[in-house]
Amino acid sequence: MKINEGKVEKIIFLLKLDENLVIWQGVKKMNTGEKVKLFILMVQLFF
Repeated sequence: MKINEGKVEKIIFLLKLDENLVIWQGVKKMNTGEKVKLFILMVQLFF
């Protein structure tokens, strides 16, 4: 599967944008399994 670099940059940008938000504090507290699920959800939204 070829990943569109522009989309990856967009996700990274959004992650950086979210760092100061309350949501991001919640994500940091998640366990690895929850983070993986969230990441998969994000990928599905962008691809």
